Amino acid sequence: LELSHKEFVEILPKKGFLVKDLTDKEVSDIYGFRLALEKDVILHVIEKARKKDLVFLESLLNKLVDCKDVKTFLEIDILFHRSLAQLTDNDQIINALGGIWDLCIWVGFRALSNQYGLIGVLDEHFALLDSLKKKDPAGALDAIEAHINNSLKKILGTYRYK
Repeated sequence: LELSHKEFVEILPKKGFLVKDLTDKEVSDIYGFRLALEKDVILHVIEKARKKDLVFLESLLNKLVDCKDVKTFLEIDILFHRSLAQLTDNDQIINALGGIWDLCIWVGFRALSNQYGLIGVLDEHFALLDSLKKKDPAGALDAIEAHINNSLKKILGTYRYK
């Protein structure tokens, strides 16, 4: 029922389930909404993040340096983004992003699973962290926008949605 509510699947009474195909527009809309929310997160945390928060975020990224397993990579990647969102202390943002991240994992897994999918993703995260450390809002906003837009391009380029 939760997957149906999130529109991952369609329930076919007395038959089973049908995994829903998304259109390019639907995928773009998901990532556009995620970008808007994550930019808001950056604006909330740029001054709020303490040294211990940044050290924790860096420790997460360091776990990804030699990670080749896409599932593990995505789990830690989402933990990184979730940790940023939690620094806002805004339950509405955190909950909205929780639903968006599920959708992003669903549509992004295939794109990141190919041999080139993970290239550049970690660099994008380190660029964001560097801007946060410098308390550089423009740099941080540019970094999150580049990260989300590059992810979207990989997804749309890897799998053609309807």
